[in-house]
Amino acid sequence: MKKHLVVQNNKICYTDTGNGPVIVLLHGYLESIDIWEGFATELSKTHQVICFDIPGHGNSDILAEKHSMKEISVMIAESLKILGIKKCFMIGHSMGGYVTLMFHEL
Repeated sequence: MKKHLVVQNNKICYTDTGNGPVIVLLHGYLESIDIWEGFATELSKTHQVICFDIPGHGNSDILAEKHSMKEISVMIAESLKILGIKKCFMIGHSMGGYVTLMFHEL
């Protein structure tokens, strides 16, 4: 079931399933959390799986005309903080991979 957070006055859509160590899944350009459905179902058998609609995609708000990888990674970091997640594995596909790399530089 899709949920929403408000981060910096913007709506961020996400799903949260399962229990255990946290895995965050980030989709690619022009995609949404829907691409992770099969992966999330399997991974949630042993992990807590959080999928985010990257800002400007899916059901998340558009932040600006252009989104930098740093702006997106800050939004993901703040979302995780709101959710009380201090440690996670992060997997990104395509643009989500670039966001993942930037996230680790914050």
